[in-house]
Amino acid sequence: LLLVPEQASHELERALCAAGGDGICLRAEVLSFSRLASRVFSLYGGVSRPSLDKGGRLIAMAQALEAVSSQLKLYAASRRRSEFLLRMLRMIEELRAARITAEALHKTAGQTEGQLAVKLAELALILESYETVCATMGQDPNHRLALLAGQLEEHPEYAAGRDIYLLGFTDLTGQELAVLDALLEGAASLTAGLLGDGSGGFPLTDSTVKALGRLAKGHGLPSKT
Repeated sequence: LLLVPEQASHELERALCAAGGDGICLRAEVLSFSRLASRVFSLYGGVSRPSLDKGGRLIAMAQALEAVSSQLKLYAASRRRSEFLLRMLRMIEELRAARITAEALHKTAGQTEGQLAVKLAELALILESYETVCATMGQDPNHRLALLAGQLEEHPEYAAGRDIYLLGFTDLTGQELAVLDALLEGAASLTAGLLGDGSGGFPLTDSTVKALGRLAKGHGLPSKT
């Protein structure tokens, strides 16, 4: 299984066929993380889960903000502005990519003072409210990788015996690392080819190498760079 960035998947599919011949598709496949999600959902359920488009996400955010408006101070006046709705959606996208939960925001708010504490607490409320609205309206596409990691944890047999290769990334989000963590439950190996030269001049790549090392250690697996 060759995992690659979304924009490189077709190019690397052609490269794999050129290198391995017509029969390579029987033994290997190229997938992006989103295509991996579709593949796993088709096997274990979730492929028919309704998904919100951009307009649906805006409506969901508007409803989420209205539901907690009485508890907002900093964000109360802006809650009906379209620019603010878009900004909150981008914020939630970043929080989810880094796997930062509403619970973590609440906890950090309790350890902080002043305006930052208020801001973190209100972001936590908004995130909780948005997730509640999405549970009834439809799935936010940015939540797909979290659902994928959960499916893979429940079905380690998907990766059983597979050699997994990661190619073309400089760094990985928290959600992508969670997917790899779940895959390692059953995979035979994980080999990552990252963009960098090990000189310390590629800080994102260097931190990703360390993160992958921690994943291996967590599974009791040997690793080398």
